[in-house]
Amino acid sequence: MAHPAAAGQQFLASSRKTMSFLTMARILAKHFERYAGQVPARELSDDEVRAAAQTDPALRESVGQLGRVPVIHTEKVRAILGWRPRDPETTVVDTADSLIRLGLVA
Repeated sequence: MAHPAAAGQQFLASSRKTMSFLTMARILAKHFERYAGQVPARELSDDEVRAAAQTDPALRESVGQLGRVPVIHTEKVRAILGWRPRDPETTVVDTADSLIRLGLVA
């Protein structure tokens, strides 16, 4: 980074708002109707996640995160670099659009 105060620093760049995967799925379905059938339409209950984790190794780490809401602190990047996040919905839509244009979404 070019800013002198950034030398040797690490920064977390995120909006202050957290967003569930279901919220992201709804945003994607709304903006990309062609792919709406490929995104989840509902969220699993905690019990369903625990049950699925018994046979799906990819879900095992999720069990430890059940009921937790991540807290993300971005004061450092805002103060040192003057960084301001983009709207989360715009970011999700722009990311999906880029992946689609690159042919990474079937």
